[in-house]
Amino acid sequence: AGDLPKLATLIAEELQKKWWTEPRYEESRTKFSGDAINNESAFKIETAIFISKNGFLTNDEGLLEELDALKNIVADGIITTNWDGLLEHLFPSYVVYVGQEGLIFSNVQGIGEIYKIHGTAKLPSSLVVTEKDYAAYHGKNPYLASKLITFFVENPVVFLGYSLTDKNILKIIHSILDCLEGDQISKLEDRLVFVQWDESCKAERMERTILSHEGRSLPVFQITIGSMLQVYQALGAIKRKIPAKILRMLKKQVYELVHNTKSSSKIFVQDINEDTDVSDIEYAIGVGLQDKLGDRGYDAIHREDIVEDVLFENQAYRASAIVNKTLPELLKRSEFVPVFRYVSLARKESGFDVGTVQSRVAKALKQDIGLYR
Repeated sequence: AGDLPKLATLIAEELQKKWWTEPRYEESRTKFSGDAINNESAFKIETAIFISKNGFLTNDEGLLEELDALKNIVADGIITTNWDGLLEHLFPSYVVYVGQEGLIFSNVQGIGEIYKIHGTAKLPSSLVVTEKDYAAYHGKNPYLASKLITFFVENPVVFLGYSLTDKNILKIIHSILDCLEGDQISKLEDRLVFVQWDESCKAERMERTILSHEGRSLPVFQITIGSMLQVYQALGAIKRKIPAKILRMLKKQVYELVHNTKSSSKIFVQDINEDTDVSDIEYAIGVGLQDKLGDRGYDAIHREDIVEDVLFENQAYRASAIVNKTLPELLKRSEFVPVFRYVSLARKESGFDVGTVQSRVAKALKQDIGLYR
């Protein structure tokens, strides 16, 4: 195929001279002049415009069936070198990180994410296409590899559309191998699966092969198949108990909690100190399981939290738990506690009986509005 980055560099040099002067590029100059930061920018801008204007879904029924299956696969993360927006279209809830910097310098959660390591058409300057781009890209491979190692060790990695001889993929894998010792490399054995599409393939086959680099060997699988639909359906057959979007949100909240030492509005934390016996700590993370988890923590909510929730409705508390657990504790210390909203909401919950509320709450319910004024 020749040296494509070199060809791109030559085209960029030639186009740069014309882009700033010829009338046919006037609209591009007006819209993207801020992205023209060097003598290769014009080529990237026009490439991005071409991709954006000509990107459309196929009308082929067979391919549409494949795309429908593809969007239902279970994948914690998708790494791509493509510039177009197909993956964002198929996985709209996934968070997108652009370029190596987007992956290296972000607090990625490893769940429900797309990593566009060669850039995206939405950001022309991010495209990796010329010799200079690839030189900078490969210079950062060790940093990229260090970020990807966790993904590769903890998850099987399926390569779709990349062959075992793709030099860009091999450079990343070689960088990963350079970071690992022999016993560590063994943890990656058979975790990498390369799927090769061959239209003439009548019966799918799986073969075990070896990737070698400077005396280090890594066993991988290569699958040859005649229809990608089978692959997508197999990947879609895996079922999650919790949607990726929710898992990512939970992991992000816990990450921020650990690094910021401050709870968010959606996570409640019971303080502990140096004298606390760690073995006595009970914790639970749940989604949609409040009845089974119980109401631990509701008796430690502050009056300020209650007032904020009354004003802004931003805490997502369970009303019956507030009535039964929180309000009795708060009313011990102050009579100025809003109670009516939560009792009103709790009445709508099955199993709640206003006649059984704690005596302090019952007394507060009899107060006139004048008390609060």
